[in-house]
Amino acid sequence: MRTLFHCSCGRVFTANQIEHALGKNALLRDRLRQQIQAMDVAESSITSRSDDSFRDWLRSASYELGKLLGASAVAIKRLLDML
Repeated sequence: MRTLFHCSCGRVFTANQIEHALGKNALLRDRLRQQIQAMDVAESSITSRSDDSFRDWLRSASYELGKLLGASAVAIKRLLDML
């Protein structure tokens, strides 16, 4: 192909140069898309683990608070029974 492309910057490019640049651009775009997808997967995994960890901590804290409140209620009842 002998077509020439005249750029607004004043340079002239052959069809092969344009084809090569577009092919390289497509490869870079695909790699970038793959990297972004990998980042999305990693972010999703981190978010999931963080949510699970917080849920476990909240469950544990609630359980311990329940035990403390239960023990307090028993102690108060014993004191009231003594009166």
